[in-house]
Amino acid sequence: MPRILAGDFNLDSEHLGFDTLELLGVEAAYEDGRGTTISTTEDRYPNHYDHIFLQEGTSLSVTDQGILRFPERWGINHEVARDAISDHVPVWIALNGASLRLPDDATVVASSKTNTCIDINSAPADELNDLPHVGESRATAIVDGRPWSSLDTLVAVSGLSDGRVEDISSSGLACDL
Repeated sequence: MPRILAGDFNLDSEHLGFDTLELLGVEAAYEDGRGTTISTTEDRYPNHYDHIFLQEGTSLSVTDQGILRFPERWGINHEVARDAISDHVPVWIALNGASLRLPDDATVVASSKTNTCIDINSAPADELNDLPHVGESRATAIVDGRPWSSLDTLVAVSGLSDGRVEDISSSGLACDL
C-alpha cells in the first residue's frame, strides 16, 4: 500500500531525525537545495522544513514535483508574503500524469495590514464563536441584536455579564466600536 508522509517538520531534510525514515526506505520526493521558509531577506529561503516523503518502490507514479515560490511568481515581497499568506512556500507532487497548473496571469492581492479583529456588527455567527464566553446561542443573540453601539452593550445578551464582556474586550479579539 503506497504511503505519503507530508508536513512542516521544522527540520532540514539532512537532520539526523530523518535517519529512521531512510532506514525504512523512505525518501524525500523533492528538494531543490534552496529551502522552503520565507526569509525577511528577499529571494532567500534559509531552511528546508517542508517535506513530502515517499516509500521507495511505491506504486505511486510521481510525474511532476516542485516548490511553489509564490512571492516571486506573484510579484509580492517577502514581508507581505509572510504577513498575509505564509512564512513557508509549499512543496508539491503530482501523481499519475497530473501536473501543477497555475494561470500565467495569477495575481495575489495582499496587504501587510490585515483585519484580525472580529466585528460584532458584521461577523457571521460562526466567527463570533471565537470570542470568549460566546457559543452558538450567544452568537445568534449577538447577530439578532445588531447594531451594537459598543462592546459594553453586549451585557444585553443573556449570560454575558459585565465581567464576561470585559473578558471579550480585553481578549483583543473583538474590534473596537
